[in-house]
Amino acid sequence: MKKSLPVLLMLSLSVILIVANCTPTTTTNNQVVMLGDSIFALSGEIANELRRLSGQTYRSYYVSGAEMEGGTVTPIPTQYTQARNADRNIRTIIMDGCGNDIQIGASSQCTSGSVTTACKNALQPALTAADNLFKQMRADGVKNIVYMNYFYIMNANSKPAFNWMHDEMAKVVQKYNGLIVDPMPYMKDSYIGPDRIHPTTAGSQMLANLIWDAMKANCIEQPSGCTPSSSSSSTSSTSSSSSTTSSTSGGGCN
Repeated sequence: MKKSLPVLLMLSLSVILIVANCTPTTTTNNQVVMLGDSIFALSGEIANELRRLSGQTYRSYYVSGAEMEGGTVTPIPTQYTQARNADRNIRTIIMDGCGNDIQIGASSQCTSGSVTTACKNALQPALTAADNLFKQMRADGVKNIVYMNYFYIMNANSKPAFNWMHDEMAKVVQKYNGLIVDPMPYMKDSYIGPDRIHPTTAGSQMLANLIWDAMKANCIEQPSGCTPSSSSSSTSSTSSSSSTTSSTSGGGCN
């Protein structure tokens, strides 16, 4: 039996509306800025996942190879200066940093399998630069500093220095009441790529979910009426999720 033309038109319109309603939409939030190095910049997958989770696009200034102090590419404090020069109205910073200060800047002192006095001295400028950066952010009125700390890397000679810097950076972030997202308990070998340093796609999605879950728990860049988790803290991540689909928002299509 043939369907009448009006019925067919109505069915076609319904299909179009369903497809349209299932197209994720994003808005640009210039008050959120992402800074850092190749953990963010190499694949861009962490930012992509945050876009899916939040329904928003954040301003990004991260650069592969970036160090906290010095280096041959734009260092992280300069990334912040660039972001501020473009638009001073910055409410939230999402960032990582200091890994390349070990791998590149202090490689001759910090890749011997132990953390020597020479290694600590070589990394001190990076810690000082981080301290100055956070101090400047607070002076500029940045409300939220979300720092993703480092996970272990699969290089036995560099791992002790990364672990030491992980703990030292946590102290600096805590000094300025920043939110630390700590991937160390959730990272596993399968989340690290063939270069033994950078996250895989699954690893990037896991890291983005850790960041977003911590932001939700602390009501950072969340809808009005958000209530902080009773176990949340301004100085540590409360997320325990390693799922790549554990968080949803209005930006997704469910």
